[in-house]
Amino acid sequence: SASASRSSPDGGNGATRSANVEAQIFVSALQAIGQLYQEPLSDSVLWTRALDGLIESLEDPYASVFTPEEVEVFEEGNTGNYAGIGVQITQLNDGVTVTAVFRSTPADQVGMQVGDVIVGVDGHDALEWSSDTVADSVRGPVGSGVEVTVRREGDGTPLTFPITRDQVHVPAVDADMLEGDVVYVFMDRVARNAAQEMDQVLQEYSDAA
Repeated sequence: SASASRSSPDGGNGATRSANVEAQIFVSALQAIGQLYQEPLSDSVLWTRALDGLIESLEDPYASVFTPEEVEVFEEGNTGNYAGIGVQITQLNDGVTVTAVFRSTPADQVGMQVGDVIVGVDGHDALEWSSDTVADSVRGPVGSGVEVTVRREGDGTPLTFPITRDQVHVPAVDADMLEGDVVYVFMDRVARNAAQEMDQVLQEYSDAA
């Protein structure tokens, strides 16, 4: 134990001190690049590139780092959960069009329908917006409000819906009864709860049979 004490007289703090120095050098380098590089680079861009470099140096095809925005996208794809109004939208010829309204969501509760063309969000003209811009605009924290204006076939004037955002679950499994008592079951993606959703759908239609 005496030998161990002589080799690490600081009780193991030498490694910690060295790591702190290296971290300070790393932060100083980031700050210098941000201030002196010929093109302006924000701290977030520098940190993202630095993290990407660390991950790349591992040479591990399964290692990755996500930004907060990428985490939200990953979680939505993996669970089907997000904070918003509960519609699926697609860019069609005449604008961003609602192609699905999920049951028991804020959009469903206020009466939005498949085929509605989104022409405004919070009083802003959305006619020229992309579907990504519309999606980013109608999403937001649970409990916050958003006004969505739509053009609906058969109505002469646009309809405006005040909507309170909520937690939305997009099911991975859907089903419908076809002619001849045939049940059509559709799995949209392999998600965390897909197996449970499949069991629920099969049980539902089994009980109805």
